[in-house]
This record gives sequence, C-alpha cells and structure tokens, in this order.
Amino acid sequence: MSNNLFLEQFNKSIENNEFIEMYSYSGNGNEFAVGQIIAYSSEELLIHAINNMGMDDGFFIGKIKDICKI
Repeated sequence: MSNNLFLEQFNKSIENNEFIEMYSYSGNGNEFAVGQIIAYSSEELLIHAINNMGMDDGFFIGKIKDICKI
C-alpha cells in the first residue's frame, strides 16, 4: 500500500473514531499494534494503543515508512 493510501486510511479512521491494526516490517509477520490514530504527518503518526485485552496500552509515535499493512 502506498504512503498516500495509508494517509487516506489514517484520515478515515480519525473521522470515524475507529481502531486500526498496523503491521510493521519485521522478521515476524505476526507483530502488530492496535489502536486509534490521534495525529499524523507525512512521516509519523501518534497512536493511542490498546493491548490484547482491550485495555489502554499507552501512546507511541511510529514512522509511517515502517508500516507494511493496515
């Protein structure tokens, strides 16, 4: 998915107050994060993450170039 398509999806998830699941480029294809996007730029995004029990897991900043699928 291209960077522009990611940005479109980020915007939709913010507008609809939706959770998204993001997979990163790593050795393990099963690693992902789930949360709500709080803000994003063309290079980074701020996520309010939840854990596998649906509980608050804090905030983190990620680089969009490290995401391989959502």
